[in-house]
Amino acid sequence: MTSKSSFRASCLSDTRDFHAIAQRQSAMLSEPLPPLDEGLAHIRTSIFLSTEKPSEISTETVIQHLSVISQCLHVFISSSTQSPQVLAGTVRHIEFFDSLYAFVRLLIKDKQHELFEVNADSMCSFLLSVASFQSAFVRDSVLANPLSKGSFLSSAQSCLATLSSALCHLPFNTGQPIHISSVIESKLEIVHTLIEHMLLASSVFSLCDSVPVQPQFFHWINQLLAYITPLWSIETLEYIYLWHQSKRSAENALSLPVHLTDAFPYTFFSSLLRLALFLYSRRATELSTADITLALSLICDLVTRVLNTIQSLRNWAAGAVPTESTQETIYSRLSPAVFLEDAQLFSFFSKLCLWCIRLLDCLMSQVFKPDGFSACASTEPYSDKPPRTSDISKSDLDLFTETFFQHNGWTLLMQLLYYANDDILDDRIEPPVAELLSQITHCADMKWIKENGYLCSGFSTRLAYVLVKSHSRNAKLAVFYTLCNIIIDQGYAFVAVEHVISACIKNFKSTILAIVYEANRLLVLLFQMGKVEDRDVYQTALLHMINQKLTTKLIRSFLMTAQSAQTHSTLPKELRKLASMQFKLFFELIECGKEHEEFITPIFEMKDELSVAIEELDVRAPESLSISCREFIDFIYA
Repeated sequence: MTSKSSFRASCLSDTRDFHAIAQRQSAMLSEPLPPLDEGLAHIRTSIFLSTEKPSEISTETVIQHLSVISQCLHVFISSSTQSPQVLAGTVRHIEFFDSLYAFVRLLIKDKQHELFEVNADSMCSFLLSVASFQSAFVRDSVLANPLSKGSFLSSAQSCLATLSSALCHLPFNTGQPIHISSVIESKLEIVHTLIEHMLLASSVFSLCDSVPVQPQFFHWINQLLAYITPLWSIETLEYIYLWHQSKRSAENALSLPVHLTDAFPYTFFSSLLRLALFLYSRRATELSTADITLALSLICDLVTRVLNTIQSLRNWAAGAVPTESTQETIYSRLSPAVFLEDAQLFSFFSKLCLWCIRLLDCLMSQVFKPDGFSACASTEPYSDKPPRTSDISKSDLDLFTETFFQHNGWTLLMQLLYYANDDILDDRIEPPVAELLSQITHCADMKWIKENGYLCSGFSTRLAYVLVKSHSRNAKLAVFYTLCNIIIDQGYAFVAVEHVISACIKNFKSTILAIVYEANRLLVLLFQMGKVEDRDVYQTALLHMINQKLTTKLIRSFLMTAQSAQTHSTLPKELRKLASMQFKLFFELIECGKEHEEFITPIFEMKDELSVAIEELDVRAPESLSISCREFIDFIYA
């Protein structure tokens, strides 16, 4: 008896004679010919063996061919759930499906617009059949077997290429204002289903770097985003809510209730963003600067509309109703509490914003990282070295930076942090927002940012608030690095350093010691910059920043370090590094105090507490740190 694996190898070596393979399968394995095999044999006979060139086949004939293929695939989809051997039989002929997809792309090449115009229903039905057919293989029996999973990898790639090629030509009228009712009644629900199938196949088969998607598909995604983004408003939210309620009441009362955010059209937004993120993360170098810039602006616009919708709900609850008579009628239908008290709705808002931020981060990364869209080069994150300007396309950097800011990107990030801090949105937004801020302030033109008024005092205050309140280590680190980028690059917003020190003191035990250490190191760096370069600028800033209040905070931070040391017989590395940097900072402060004695007055006022803390460190410290302890004691009691 021939093994199934050897039989499969035999089949794949001779895919040109599909019917003979099918007959041999039946004879050798004693399995009946499943309906799929008969259907595929018919496809081969009526389509593959046609004497006409694909480019010469009429549109009507192409539609007939696609209908035959759809029927065949539907047979498989319906029978595969009942008969596992159907799936096994399909694995043996997977190479045939690669050929089938390729032939279909050849059939519809240069005809997509015409095909959709002549019979959009048939075209959509065909695409749904292909997508459903491919998704049918996403099951344990296939994925658990490396051989079968590998076999379907190429097929999944070919399927995605087919779908993306056809979707590029799905017509929708972008020249007229859109209303949510037209989305509900149009073919966009089919688009949503196709996108879901594409996401399923791409994630299961890990196709991130290998999907042959044409650049035109990115342009289509941008078009679709531009088409549906204007839908976001409080009026649309209410329309969908009422439509969803009526739809549920019309359905079977025994069916499980589905929240409106788990149904079309809201799931369409998240699916489209996830697909865009999946595709843009491939770092496709063929994409134009215009496409990436447009995507940046569209995502910013979408976040703006989502946040405006949230703010409108809050204003509505506070009694701020628009005066226009039409809007008064709309607002009178429902209570704002219907939305504001819906935790699942705000969870959806959070997820949507999260996808947008991840996509923004992905797009910016393509700009700023090597091998990205514009072949830009950057240093390692938070490096002291400047970017290698010779490798950077400055015009592209300026274009992307200005696009981001002109579409309120900076303000949006601040608003998202505010909503996350105040529990309006999920705090999972904090880390990606903070990391995006860190990346922008590290790579973008800080002078441009400063001159356009984005570095206001409220900015550093909001970031410091994250340092105090956030539960995310990544968010805290990214926020701190953002502050460092601003301070080091421009000598601006020195007040942020005090915010950092305050955050470390208020939250010392739960704050990452690395941040406390970096905050002290940053202060040391600023003192040193005030000595050697641009002295007047930095000295003026230091005089503004350093005062008795800040010195007292630094002393309190040092006392906490000593208190933490009491639980150890010898200082652990992290505390040892921190104490050493704090001593270095005190010595810089003492140097500055030679000209401004008031800065170091608190040191003498608190010398008894300091001496006790120094002794606690000295008995646990290595010799190198003990020297600093003795030098500081000598200064205090000199």
